[in-house]
Amino acid sequence: MTKKHLLLMSAIAALAIIVAFFAAAVPHHDAHAETANPKQSTGTLTVSAQGEVGAAADIVRLQVGVETEQDTAERAIAANSKKMQDVVSTLKAMGIDEADMQTSRFSVSPVYDQARDNQRKLVGFRAENRVAIVIRDADITGRLIDKTVAAGANRVHDVNFEISDQSQLEDEAMRLAIRRAESKAEAAAEESGVQIVGIKEINISDSRGPVAPRVYTEFAQDADTPIVSGETTVSVQVNVVFKTAD
Repeated sequence: MTKKHLLLMSAIAALAIIVAFFAAAVPHHDAHAETANPKQSTGTLTVSAQGEVGAAADIVRLQVGVETEQDTAERAIAANSKKMQDVVSTLKAMGIDEADMQTSRFSVSPVYDQARDNQRKLVGFRAENRVAIVIRDADITGRLIDKTVAAGANRVHDVNFEISDQSQLEDEAMRLAIRRAESKAEAAAEESGVQIVGIKEINISDSRGPVAPRVYTEFAQDADTPIVSGETTVSVQVNVVFKTAD
């Protein structure tokens, strides 16, 4: 055996001794000791709830208009303009601000009569002008309709009811929905044998517009047109993810 081989074998033997020494020095961990105090397991509980609050509407939105027919387009527009000016003047006299009035439709169209031989015959022109208004005192709605009709309006459309401070109702409905979610979560946790330790996430969806009831109108001469607003509701839906622990 050569000297080179002897040196290589000596180096391998020395390396083996060093490895054995450090292996003996490393402390031995008992597997049972690590599992003796397991960590508390955690999870989540998702609950949905809805809050709904109602209030009497204090704002009314509607459209009033004038429709006229004449033998020419010019005469139809002229007759319509005269009546519409009277309607607008009446609205102002009823306390409707110009900022709460906006033209929503204006049209001029031919009017045909269907003859017996299925040939259409031009008999005149129709002009229509509508204005969308905001009534900030819901109690005058019936009287306002009566007066505008007396002034020449012959079209009333799209009566809708709103609440001026809807954001306050939305906040109240949200708080109610969250309280209901917490109550449902506590009942579910108690039944499941877990504890609620916090909230991980809350998702909120709300109705941006109140639900308007159906409206029945009837033009009257001796009494205000009956307009029934009923109660307007705002609802908020929440999905809450609760943190739980065993």
